[in-house]
Amino acid sequence: MERIEPGGLKAGIIGARCSPHSCHHTFAKNYLINGGDIFSLQKILGHASLTSVRIYLNLFASDIKKQRRQFSPVDNMVENPALYPFLHATARK
Repeated sequence: MERIEPGGLKAGIIGARCSPHSCHHTFAKNYLINGGDIFSLQKILGHASLTSVRIYLNLFASDIKKQRRQFSPVDNMVENPALYPFLHATARK
């Protein structure tokens, strides 16, 4: 732990805990928020089962929901008026 704290200070991390555990959680959160899947995350983190990886999904559920709303192709199609003619044409077929 003593080795990580100086690195955190060099990186400008002040007023937050900088430990192996917090780095582990930060990596997992950023990986999931940026579109990584839990199966790959499980392998990367070396967890034997998905049970421990699902904890990250629960911890960051609100962040993941926000990302889904922002990048969901279905939600964006409905909200994009330029796609209405396409949606209506496919609905008639």
